[in-house]
This record gives sequence, structure tokens and C-alpha cells, in this order.
Amino acid sequence: MISYLSLIPCAISGTLVLESAEDSNLLKGVCSMCEATSDKGNVIALGDEAASLMNEAITVFEKLTQSPHFIELRRTRILAMFALRRFAHHVDTPTFLDLNTSLLGRWCVRSLTSSLRELRIAARYVLFSHFISS
Repeated sequence: MISYLSLIPCAISGTLVLESAEDSNLLKGVCSMCEATSDKGNVIALGDEAASLMNEAITVFEKLTQSPHFIELRRTRILAMFALRRFAHHVDTPTFLDLNTSLLGRWCVRSLTSSLRELRIAARYVLFSHFISS
């Protein structure tokens, strides 16, 4: 589920291409923005409907990270942090990862003190790419 959630901002921005995975019958999503660079300079301006869809996806993501079951699942939290990085590539709202008001921003900062090394590293990537491009 998290891997599909991470593709929503790419699809909304119109930068997602679906390709056949070589090892299965499933489709793999490749985003020209997320795969090419960590530079947010190419953020695509979204229309009203697309911006509304993006806000809905962010709300779902926030609710997911607040779920009691989510906290117990190590791999899911790591995948969610990589999904957050994809969202950060596509969302140009300054308050999206605001460390004072954003649920996702605070979750990312809290993850820096996690006992999971992979989660700490993923959180650093999110914050680094977000603040470098801001």
C-alpha cells in the first residue's frame, strides 16, 4: 500500500510512467522528477483539481502516520519515509514539511531519533532534499 501511496504525487503531477516489471506481472511506476534528481526546481504547478487531490493524498498520509498500528511496523515506516521524500519532490507548499505545524514534518524529525538506522537515514534524506531545494 505504501508503495502505491508514494506514486500518487507523481501521478497527480503527470510525471509518472508505468512500466512492466521484469520479474513479475506487476507494473512499476517510474517518475521522471523523483528518479532524475533531488532538485525541486522543476516542480510542476498544479491546477485547482490536482491541488485538491494532492491535499487529499497528504491527509491520508498524515492519518496513516498517526495510526497506532503504523508505529509497530518497522519496514512500513521506512517505506513511508521514502514515500514522504516523493511527496516533498512534488509539493511546493512551504508549510508541507513545516517543522512546527506539519504532522509529516514533525514525524520526519522524530524519526531522526528512531532506533531504526534505516529510518534515521531516510529521514535525513527527506529533510536534506527539502531544505536544499527550499
